[in-house]
Amino acid sequence: MTAVTTPVEGYTGIVAGVAFINGRGETDDHNALSYFARHGYRIGDAAAVPALAVPKIEINRLAPEIPEGAPNDKWKVPALKAYAGREGIDLDGAKNKDEILAAIAAHEVAADADLAADVTAAGEPDDDSGDA
Repeated sequence: MTAVTTPVEGYTGIVAGVAFINGRGETDDHNALSYFARHGYRIGDAAAVPALAVPKIEINRLAPEIPEGAPNDKWKVPALKAYAGREGIDLDGAKNKDEILAAIAAHEVAADADLAADVTAAGEPDDDSGDA
């Protein structure tokens, strides 16, 4: 687990799904660590968290359910954010539902382009080869 120290000395509570006691917590969640890095938290101070200082808290039961199928404008923002987190999509700067949907769509277009490039690089003929 990676130790995290809050910028507010002595803070006790939950931020980004991580429990903090007296300004100290720990996590291995990549999204949470990215958030903390952007917001001035100290990361990686192994001495900051004694082994038994942070209780384990069940957070998954609070996570929003991700609907079946592709994200669309009927999904609520928490479900869109959960989907993006699960898929490793960076939502940095997305402030509303439309921006989140745009970030997800852009990620999927980029992923499709990467896949097409991988297939072409592997010597597989693409649809424009003219070979039928």
